[in-house]
Amino acid sequence: MNDDGRMLVIHEDPAFVVVVKAGGLLSIPGKGPEKTDCVAERVRALYPGCVSHPCPHRLDMDTSGLMVVARTAEAHRHLSVQFQDRQTTKRYLALLEGHLSGDRGTIELPFRVDI
Repeated sequence: MNDDGRMLVIHEDPAFVVVVKAGGLLSIPGKGPEKTDCVAERVRALYPGCVSHPCPHRLDMDTSGLMVVARTAEAHRHLSVQFQDRQTTKRYLALLEGHLSGDRGTIELPFRVDI
């Protein structure tokens, strides 16, 4: 986010934008009126005419990082297929406490629905 609290847009295209999602911000609206502030709503406010459900992928609320957000229905379809078919490359960096036995690994934990 910018110093004034606005979402930082690092790439802007007529079909999609790439934004920096801050940790603690939802990707899409949660349940209840207190959980409406999210990437999707902020992008829709920045780009009038944007599709109503612009996020073809999500990041967990506490995860910060780049998100590709569709501005058009056609872009959303294309991006969704790319994420579905795993044509995208994702890289996660975690800050950990303690010592690890190697420089790579796999975390296999169950997902939970946001509360």
